[in-house]
Amino acid sequence: MHASNIGTVFLLMAYVLALLVVCILFKEIWLAGLLSSVLLCALAYYLCRDVRLIFPSSYIKLRVETDSIVMLLRNGGQISARLAGDSLVTPVLTVLNLLPEGKQKIRSVLIFPDSMEKDQFRELRVLLKWESEVT
Repeated sequence: MHASNIGTVFLLMAYVLALLVVCILFKEIWLAGLLSSVLLCALAYYLCRDVRLIFPSSYIKLRVETDSIVMLLRNGGQISARLAGDSLVTPVLTVLNLLPEGKQKIRSVLIFPDSMEKDQFRELRVLLKWESEVT
């Protein structure tokens, strides 16, 4: 997997919209500034971790096994997780909600078509669609 330009554009558009809402709704400058700062920090974090894949905790490869999905991280680690039932598979975006073994918090993995080779993306979508119809 590699950085996604489509994901970058979508994330930037979502955060620009959120910043506009904050500026419109909050008339107090200090409050709007504080909330805008929080939004910009969140944008930087998620852009680097989930879209541009430059953090050590960024996933760089997924391996589908019989009963789990293994996320290989940039720092060399790996996380084995179960696929949650509320994952989303579409031709434009695939959202894998993964529950790491021994943890309570789900990690969402966004996969855009330009973050994988075309054949790999299609194969992943077919595998996930087929798996969801079986269970």
